[in-house]
Amino acid sequence: RQFGLRELYLRHVEQAFRLDLSVSFDQEAYARALGESQIGLNIFGFGFDTVRYWELPAHGVLLLAERLPIRVPHPFRDGENAVFFEDLPSLESHLEHLLRDAAAVPALAAAGRAHLVAHHTGSARARQLLGWIQASQCETA
Repeated sequence: RQFGLRELYLRHVEQAFRLDLSVSFDQEAYARALGESQIGLNIFGFGFDTVRYWELPAHGVLLLAERLPIRVPHPFRDGENAVFFEDLPSLESHLEHLLRDAAAVPALAAAGRAHLVAHHTGSARARQLLGWIQASQCETA
């Protein structure tokens, strides 16, 4: 909770939605909690490209995240396979909307997982790298 705006966001979400986001889990309980979740919140911490950003869609959970200020090849698309927010009011607005329209969440989460599998697994990234290398060799030849 000590980096960036994490404390502000988490405290507000806890109060507005009557949640306790300070609970710690061991690895097994954390995996189980991910499996039972529909929406996962990713907030910047000690950096922008975090494990949680990728593990949420990998586990079939809808990615609700701060919009990344870094370039990511094949990025998730807002409203298509993830939901992004820029500030506290937009976080609250998106979360309220997702909770009201809960029937839309599984499809968004499934689209996020499919996007991750297509573009962000180790194999997919290796294919991208090899494609970039091949393209740069053709340019220099």
